[in-house]
Amino acid sequence: MASALDALLTEAARLIATQRYADAVPIAQSAVNADPNCSEAHMKLGIALSLSAQAPLAIESFQRAIALQPDFAACYHELGYSYTAVARLPEAIAAYRRAFELKPRLPNIGSNVLMNLNYIDDIEPQDVFREHLRVAQSYPSPNPPPRRDAANRRIRIGYYSPDFCAHPLYLFTSPLLQLADRNRFELFCYSDVVRPDAITQILQRTGHAWRDVARANDSQLDAAIRQDQLDILVDLAGHTARNRIAVIASKPAPILINYLGYLNTTGLPSVDYRLTDHHADPSPLRDSLHSERLVRLPESFVTYVVPRGLPEPSPPPCLSRGYVTFGSFNNLLKISPTIASAWAKVLDAVPNSRLRLSSSFFPDPAARDVLFARLSAAGIDVARVTFLPPQDGLLNHLLRYFDFDIALDTFPYQGGTTTCEAMQMGVPVVALSAPSHVSRIGVSLLINSGQSHMLASNVPEFVRIAADLATDPVRLSHLRRTLRGQMTASRLCDQRGFVRNVEAAYQSMILTPPSA
Repeated sequence: MASALDALLTEAARLIATQRYADAVPIAQSAVNADPNCSEAHMKLGIALSLSAQAPLAIESFQRAIALQPDFAACYHELGYSYTAVARLPEAIAAYRRAFELKPRLPNIGSNVLMNLNYIDDIEPQDVFREHLRVAQSYPSPNPPPRRDAANRRIRIGYYSPDFCAHPLYLFTSPLLQLADRNRFELFCYSDVVRPDAITQILQRTGHAWRDVARANDSQLDAAIRQDQLDILVDLAGHTARNRIAVIASKPAPILINYLGYLNTTGLPSVDYRLTDHHADPSPLRDSLHSERLVRLPESFVTYVVPRGLPEPSPPPCLSRGYVTFGSFNNLLKISPTIASAWAKVLDAVPNSRLRLSSSFFPDPAARDVLFARLSAAGIDVARVTFLPPQDGLLNHLLRYFDFDIALDTFPYQGGTTTCEAMQMGVPVVALSAPSHVSRIGVSLLINSGQSHMLASNVPEFVRIAADLATDPVRLSHLRRTLRGQMTASRLCDQRGFVRNVEAAYQSMILTPPSA
């Protein structure tokens, strides 16, 4: 007969699984009260607290569980999530690494180590690459199917993604489905979307073969891909959230491509190519830092779909306020000490200026406390900083860009969607570049949209560009009126040309001998 403790743990797990996180907290607390020495009870309470946006309390619960059971790999994993939720990256990485040491096959644990490393501003790219190779060793060797003769038939291309839904990736990837050359290519979409929405339906209506794999385990997904006898599988997730990296490691298609979702190497020997361009990965600087062969598209490595029906950009708010407002809507994890220091210098160079931040990534108020402490340590008077709560709906979110004059990009992990959003709303973006790909996303976006003059190679140049623009209201007003038109007419938004370039790359891969 199950004990009262078992019943409480089972009920807490049920409430968590059904997303009733607040209801799970008191049940899990009762389990802890029933047996304070039960590590599982402390972990269940930590999970419920974490999912209820109470990360600091969750961290305490996970630490108690680990004190009771020092080899509790799953608990270290959950501890890493909670540290990430409050932007405490060094602690998060340490927790993930410990979980990986204890149980390397724990789902997504190696990926979480790697993803977080991309946000760190004081780590060498060579060290990040070595870490990717180390994690890759935890997966079995690839077992690829043979290549099939592609003569006299359409080439079969598969796209795997957990983000075929209302996710920012949609504005970059939808042209690959909507503008595909159906005479030469047969497309298969492996949709790992837990909660399909209107965007999912739009993508389904493109008429390509659609596989809903959200409920499939790794073995089932692997079998489904192999059954479709693809020529090429494009992985749009990499090491990002809800990935199927174990399936990618198995190599269920004869040619595998890493593209867009994860902006670094996978480290996996199963993945043959990674799509990029000469701006994001200058040749030959980056080749040695990838397990994949880099395929540099002729122009931009991405295309962007500007949403229809946007309001016309308003005049810069500095004209009515009498002071300049800088802003960033990037994920708070991207605000490193390096960029916080650069922002401090920008604010010092532009007297009476303000900084506005917003992010939907962190529901926990403690994350904002960590961020404000980081900004203060960099020398920013936090009285000049406003944190805006996220807005529901894309239009309401985009209208927030009218609230500031100049966007300041993050570092080392630059903005992607946020950079495009700012430009389409008429807001210029100042970016600081470095050699790694995550520090060159903005380089490609700005160059391909005709905004190369907004790029800085060092902090003093970043400050100068931002300050010069802030003190030139005529130029600011001109950019506000013309930036969207310039962007939509640029290579960045040439969707048809981009798709043709990608499809030419696919064709070349098919013709390349396996040993080449």
